[in-house]
Amino acid sequence: MFGLFKKKKITKIDTPKTFLKCVMKLVDLEIPVPLTEKYEIAYRDQKNTLRNGKRRKNKAWYTSQGEHWEGWLYWYKGPGAYNRKNHHRTAEFVYNHIMCPPMFIWLAETAGIKKEIVEKAINQSLESDKYQIQGKIIRTHIPWSDIEKAILKRIEKK
Repeated sequence: MFGLFKKKKITKIDTPKTFLKCVMKLVDLEIPVPLTEKYEIAYRDQKNTLRNGKRRKNKAWYTSQGEHWEGWLYWYKGPGAYNRKNHHRTAEFVYNHIMCPPMFIWLAETAGIKKEIVEKAINQSLESDKYQIQGKIIRTHIPWSDIEKAILKRIEKK
């Protein structure tokens, strides 16, 4: 009615707020994520190795990597859980500073990045036991420019 409720098409993901809107659209699509599920198991097994004779427990507040992204991006508008001093960042900055490798895999898989690329990123990332290195390896295979294009293409179909 008079264009009041017309949704504006997203053509660029430049802010965490726009990034959040896109992630929410991806979550709504309920795309199966078998690579993410396998990766999370391998990642947790690697991360939760025995320490002082006890296994570490996963105490995550989220139930899926999509929910993890939503929470992370939602709180990026302020100091968040990490007491950020500067929360006026670009979406690309946020992507390049995530420290949870399974988040990258979920985003790539739901955005529609080619399976072969995601699998290669997974396999090479698991060669390291340091999550910072794993994230760097994944971003090398799946840079922000590719993620942004894939997300925009995927949500355009919605």
